[in-house]
Amino acid sequence: MINQTDKTLLRWGSLSTYLLVIAFIALLVGSRAFGMREWVLWVPLFSVIICLWVCLLLAAHNYLKQFHNALTTIGSAFGALLIVVLFAEVAAWSADKMLPPANDGGAISPLFALFYTTHSLAIWFHALWLTFWGAVLARRDGREKTIGRMFFAFAGCYAVYYMLVRLGLPEEGEWAHSAGHIALILSHWMLAGVLLGASKEQSGLSDFDPSPPVNTG
Repeated sequence: MINQTDKTLLRWGSLSTYLLVIAFIALLVGSRAFGMREWVLWVPLFSVIICLWVCLLLAAHNYLKQFHNALTTIGSAFGALLIVVLFAEVAAWSADKMLPPANDGGAISPLFALFYTTHSLAIWFHALWLTFWGAVLARRDGREKTIGRMFFAFAGCYAVYYMLVRLGLPEEGEWAHSAGHIALILSHWMLAGVLLGASKEQSGLSDFDPSPPVNTG
């Protein structure tokens, strides 16, 4: 018997993922155009993205658990940790913006240093999350296999970017950062389509009752 809650979760997860991709692109464009620290819409938009990621995490986990692979649960655990770290990242950013700037010769504040620390932690949790989910999807066929490979590409690009930044080569790592963003956008757009297709498929199956007829004679 098809669970109505599962169908609804997949449908809303698909919609949330589509909106997530659009909001993420808007965040990238706005940050480039206005500067991340100066753009007043950064915190509201990023907060919306986090909420959409929660919906994606729940819906995609519900979809992936049908494959009975332990890596799904491990990846979802790192996804949940990522959500917590992202909220801490936004809190540190917001608190830093609320305080008056200190006359310290241009040095960053402790709160903004905390923001960068949580951002680095978020990169690792995000890469681990999609690596484990990618390992599940890469064993499938068609679009699912492609999504899994894109998850691997995203994780690899972010790992390279992180290491280059730690080596003091942030500009050299910008190509990996941008490539990771592209892989994230494409994979999530395709994932939204997979979730939507699964929702429609379950809706079609729910119209068919496989139970045998009951003999009342």
